[in-house]
Amino acid sequence: MNTAQKSRLPMILALPAQKSRLPVILALPAQKSRMPMIWILPVLALSFFPATGASEPQTSFPIVGTATVLDGDTLLVNGQKIRLHGVDAWEHGQTCPDEAGKPLPCGDMATSFLKKMVAGVPLYCLPLLRDKYRRHVGHCLLLGRDLGWILVEQGWGVAYTRYDDYYRQPELQAKNQHLGGWQGFPRYEPIPPEKWRIADRSKPSLR
Repeated sequence: MNTAQKSRLPMILALPAQKSRLPVILALPAQKSRMPMIWILPVLALSFFPATGASEPQTSFPIVGTATVLDGDTLLVNGQKIRLHGVDAWEHGQTCPDEAGKPLPCGDMATSFLKKMVAGVPLYCLPLLRDKYRRHVGHCLLLGRDLGWILVEQGWGVAYTRYDDYYRQPELQAKNQHLGGWQGFPRYEPIPPEKWRIADRSKPSLR
């Protein structure tokens, strides 16, 4: 096997077990891939995937099935509500400035984008914890790709750094390419979804 061939192979890492916990196995794809991580996880190890900002750690099996989209970062899968971890999508009714500074309905567009992405395609979701609303919070895989990464990479969500900074890279990429809610960036910068919720007291906040 030559050097070029080796560089195309995924690198398999096994995180060491802590106490009685099973290791989590990660498969890192070829160097040209923009998404740095795809999980190949034994079923019994899924519940120990690391989380940051956890409000109530959870140990459970993965949730698998087709999804109903509730908003830009929340889904209903197999009867379970799942909030995507580390991602904050533009809110329902929120607008973001386009390249001319005019309001773009980025919140509703984010929800529409997510609906199109998951329509008829089974998701493989890895719950990490439950939030104060008793929703599962975790990562979902769409055809082997991290759904949260896709949302942020296309500009329909931001890295929710109060909980995790894992999605900083795709957010920067979306900004540089003026995708989704970043069409007017850097001249016009959209309000972060969390600040939009705080300012918009008239509608219920999910987080």
